[in-house]
Amino acid sequence: MLRVAWRGVVQLYIYDRLVNELLDASTNAEGNLLHEVLRRSAGLCLQKYEKPVLAPESHLRLMELVGIHTVRPLPSLRMHTTL
Repeated sequence: MLRVAWRGVVQLYIYDRLVNELLDASTNAEGNLLHEVLRRSAGLCLQKYEKPVLAPESHLRLMELVGIHTVRPLPSLRMHTTL
């Protein structure tokens, strides 16, 4: 429980530092940076998350993104015979 409380204290410290740095960096010419950050954050939170649809080979694309290359199995081949 002490670990959770300590994390909360650290997060509040970081929040206070960020707010103070944004306020210090703001000039009248460019407006209030803190308000701009809060506006962008609200816009990001309002975006709808759409869960990706998974297919049997969806994991292959993810593996390629992280640099794991696999050999994709060949599609099943059917023997075509003429009568």
